[in-house]
This record gives sequence, C-alpha cells and structure tokens, in this order.
Amino acid sequence: MLKTVQIITWFLVSTFLVGCLPGVEKPKSNATAKSSVKNEETPGTPTPTPFITSTPLITATPTPTASVTATPTIPLPTQTPTATPTGTVTPTPTMTPTPTATATPFGTPFPSPTPTATPTPIVTPSPTPTPTPTPTPTPTPTPTGTAPATYTKTVTVTYGRPGFTVSSCSGGLCSAGALNYEGTTPMPVRRAVIEAFDNSNGLSLESKLLDENGQASFTIYNGAVVYFVIYAEIDGLAGYPKVSVKTNVTGDTGLIGGVWAWQSNNRSFSNSLPINFDIPTGWIGSSAGGSYSSSRASAPFAILDTVYQSMKWYKDNGSMNVASLPHLKVNWSPSNTPSSGNYSLGQIGTSHYRPDTKELYILGHAGVDTDEFDAHVIAHEWTHFMEANLSRSDSLGGAHGIGDKKDPTIAFGEGFANASSALVHQPDSFYKDSYGTNQQSGFGFDMETRASFQKTNPGWFSEDSIGLIVYDLFDSATDGVDTMSAPVSSLVTALTTNQKSDAPLTTIFSLVSYVKSINSGNSTLLTAIDNVLSDNSIQSITDPYGTGMTNNGGNANYLPVFQNMTSGVTRSVYLFDDSETNALARNRYVRFTGASGMTDARIWVQSNDLFYIQVYSINSGGDTYVTGGSYPGGNSLLYLQVPITPGQEYIVHFFSLQSISGFKVINNVEVTQE
Repeated sequence: MLKTVQIITWFLVSTFLVGCLPGVEKPKSNATAKSSVKNEETPGTPTPTPFITSTPLITATPTPTASVTATPTIPLPTQTPTATPTGTVTPTPTMTPTPTATATPFGTPFPSPTPTATPTPIVTPSPTPTPTPTPTPTPTPTPTGTAPATYTKTVTVTYGRPGFTVSSCSGGLCSAGALNYEGTTPMPVRRAVIEAFDNSNGLSLESKLLDENGQASFTIYNGAVVYFVIYAEIDGLAGYPKVSVKTNVTGDTGLIGGVWAWQSNNRSFSNSLPINFDIPTGWIGSSAGGSYSSSRASAPFAILDTVYQSMKWYKDNGSMNVASLPHLKVNWSPSNTPSSGNYSLGQIGTSHYRPDTKELYILGHAGVDTDEFDAHVIAHEWTHFMEANLSRSDSLGGAHGIGDKKDPTIAFGEGFANASSALVHQPDSFYKDSYGTNQQSGFGFDMETRASFQKTNPGWFSEDSIGLIVYDLFDSATDGVDTMSAPVSSLVTALTTNQKSDAPLTTIFSLVSYVKSINSGNSTLLTAIDNVLSDNSIQSITDPYGTGMTNNGGNANYLPVFQNMTSGVTRSVYLFDDSETNALARNRYVRFTGASGMTDARIWVQSNDLFYIQVYSINSGGDTYVTGGSYPGGNSLLYLQVPITPGQEYIVHFFSLQSISGFKVINNVEVTQE
C-alpha cells in the first residue's frame, strides 16, 4: 500500500482512559436484569499522547444527585458507673503475744565465810528449790487469703450478624432476599485490636489483638476499674497486612483514632471471672417492622471480619503472601448511599474498589442499600483489591450484569471476584445482596449450581461463565462435570507470577493457561479442567490469547480474540453498537511483535468513523502503556507512530466511546515497521 499521506499527531484520550468514576449499578427492580455485583471500579489506564488536537472530547452530563437523609451516626456508648466491687478480702488483725512468766530465784546465796584462827566448820547447805517451769506461748495461726497484686481476666468479644433469607428461588437464582434480624448470631470479633483503659485517669493499661475466638487475656492491678475499646482494625497481626474500617463522610462520630470503635461500660478487676461483650447491631423490633437505633455498632466489625476471612482463606489454602498487601482502608458510613457525587457526603454510587486510592467504599444507607452484612459483596470487592495489588487487573470497569457479553478483561475480573467471594465462604456458595426498605429486598444466586440464567450467553465474554469455571476448579466439593479440585496454590501462583507479569491481558485465557502449565503433570486434572470449560461453551484453552476459540458470541467478527498482525498484511477491525463502552461489541484487540533491527512501527488505519487506539507493550512487569490517540473519521489514511523494541510483543486496543448506529469498520488496518 502506498503511504503518501500526511502524518497527524493524535488527540488526547482523557477521562475514560485515565479512570472513570465507578460505574452505575443496574436497576434492582428485576433481579434477572440487574447488576449481579457491586464492583464498578476505575481502570488505571495511562493518558495517551495527543492525536488530533482540534477534536473535542465528549463531556458526560452530570447525573443528578439524589437528596439523601443521613442515617444517625454511631456514638460511643455512655460509660455506666460500676457498683462498689464485692468480695474484698478483710485484713487479719495483728497478733498480740502472750506474756512470758517470771522465773523463781534459786534460793539464798552462800554466806561469806568469816576467817578465824580455828578450823572452819562444815556448813550443810540448804536444799535447792525446784524452779517453776516457764509456760510456752500458744502460737496464733498464720493469716490466709492475702489479696493478690493483679488479676488476669479473659475478655471475649462478639458482634451481632443478622441472617440472610432468600426466597422465590428457581434453578439457583433467588429473586428475593432479606436480612433476618430475628436470626442475628453473635460472631467472634477476630484479630481486631482491643485496649484496656484505667477509668480513674483514662490511661491505657494494655493493648492486645483478639484471637481466632474473639478472646484476649488482660492482667491488671487489683481493684482497677477498667473500660475497653475495641477498634475495627487489624494491626500488627503476624502474616497479615493492616486493615482499618473508617469513614469517608465528614462529621461522622463514633470513631477513635480515625477508625470505627466500640467502648464498653466499666468493669472491676477484683476477681478473675471472665468478661463477655456483644457488640449490637442496633436494630430494634422485627425485621419487617423494626428500625435501627442511633448506634449501628456491629457494622464495621462485620466488614472487618469478612476481609479477615478472605485473607485467611487465601493464606491458609494457597499460601498467598497477604502480608505484602498494602494497608487497606475500608470506608463505611451510615450516610454512604447509591448516588454518585461527593464522597465526603456519602455519595459513593455503589460499593466498589478504587484503584487510585487503593481503598474500598461500602454502602450503608439504611432503608436504601446497605452492604455491611452482605458478606459476599464485601469479599467480592476485597478480591478486586487483592487482584490489583498482588496480581494484576486490566479490567475496563463499568456496569455489568447477568447475561452480558463483555470485554474479556471485565468479564474475567467480575467473574473471578464472584467466584472468590464464594470460595472464601465455603460451603456458603450463595452470592447474596440485600437492599430496600428495612433491608427486606434482595437477590441471590448459587455459584455451585449451574443454573439456566448463568447459561445465558455463555462463553469467554460472560462473567457468569467465568465465575462458575473458577469456583468449580478450586472449590472443595465435586459435582456434575466438576470432578476434581485444582490446588489453590496453583491459583495463587498463577495470579501472583504469570498473570501479573506475562499475560497479554488478564482474561480467563491467561489464568487457565497458567494453571494448566503449573499442573502439566496431572493429565486427569487437565481433562477435568477442559470438561468444566466445555460445560460453559469455552473450548480447550492452550495459551493466554484464546487461540482456537470457536464460540464467537453470535458475531463472527468477534474472533479471533487477538488478531495477529503480520507486518505488511492489511486487515479490517469491526466495532458494533452497544449501550455500554465496556461491551464486547465496542472493543477489539490486535497484536504484533517488534521485528529484528526495527525501532518504530506505524499502525495504519482508515475509517469514516471516530474511534480510539491504545498501544501496550507486554514484558516481565506486565503490560506498559506506550501511546494512543483518537482517529477523527473522514476516511483519511493515517498512521500512529509507535516506538518499538525488537522481540517485544505489543497489544493494540481499538474501541469506541460513542454510541454506534449499526457498526463501525476500521479499514486498511496494517502494521509496518522501520
């Protein structure tokens, strides 16, 4: 092809590429059509270099912010004065010694002899009187029951967790769900920080970490009147990172040292009897007719315990080095509501992970949408945090739901997080989410049951299919086509090494190909993996590019997943209409390798339509953004200049941010190198 065209600098792709706000959750009125999860995190894509400077970006119309009445915040409980302690030891009176008897004299002394000239007469001495014996004093018994200097008490702390009831279930999908406050169960507050304070002066006496049973022992001086503060924080636990549950809302009360905390009433250390505390939910009345009081004290501890459970499962079963995770800050507030806007006002949109801050944001607006007791939602969001920081995530983010055909990066990210939330809570494989008046609406679906709704549009572009695959491969149970369990250690290794460093993009192709490679010596397991893939309309995966896929999602132009561009060969790339920018229809990938002796590549394109391009290099550190820009339309033959390294692999991402009427065709796509 003759390339006698003007070289034009490409235009800056900004807001969408650098990182959108969390995507809007789908309506909850129809459980089969709503978003199946709460994560719509922001992709951390670098800013591409300019392309056509005269082309303006489309500015999104701001979404009106709903007026939200803040739920009462969590005050600390008032310290209740403690009665004078009983059982004080009475001091023993001082002993009075018995007087000693006086001895009787031994008699009259011998008279002094008078010297005379005549012999001295013999004097007969008087008989010696018998002495009266001295009486021995009767000893007083040694006093017993002396008060010890200190007492050691075992303190047990639990928090209230409501049950979850699902109903209207069919084939693994339940279109109704609700929190069951009558079924509230005391659960141990595991690994949180607990601190004892002297009530007389407010000074800290001891600080401990609660153990796996929610217990810690305190040795404090006899007679001390003590109160305890339990912090919604894991700090200093060997083998785990720091985790803090805090607030993003200005003006919230009930926090100590920047984290949510609960303060007990006063307790006396005048004996060794144990102390028990149960941190209440704050719910008063029946599930349907009750309401929250001014304090929702157990909510932050429920969130903390779910995060701990998630870390513990990966650490115990897959030897994941969770201690290397950064300090996780989980933002929860009774004011966090499902409207987008100012985070300091609680307008967080939905529960989600934000890669730019490495923090979680969790809904807490009672009567609208709360997630503190939706354990699978919390575990889902923690999985995004773990994946982004110990592994790698190329997910485009945005809205997603049951039956969607999505870009393979977001299909993998959401499906994997769904599976992970069920894996860490085995045998509870039901993903559950509550919302609405009194938290009496909701839904749930079973990751173990291959339900008909999970078979809607199955394939490598479906989060439902990927969730089923990952759960079946690594759960402890076997059923149906799930005949074996792959070692969780191979999942962890694939995530933290191969997936992190070598994958062209993070997809089901990269994860399964690496897990297969790690278990290459187990032919029975490899066959079992292929059977699970086939059951979800995915052909045997042999490499991280999805080579050999035949399921095209109903459109032949969706394959191959990655078009391999040989230098000098011209191809066409098609983008199709869809309401969401992260849809499979609006994203396409090609790849090429830097040729020997070449330093630059030109990606030639020609189209009547506007579209965007990003170029990434794949190396031992993962994918690295190289350049990108927008094509202005007008059917001009233009090229994007790309600096290259011989032997280096490159991924080119074509996508559209605008609605498409019918489809867009990008003609004459060619890669030349020089």
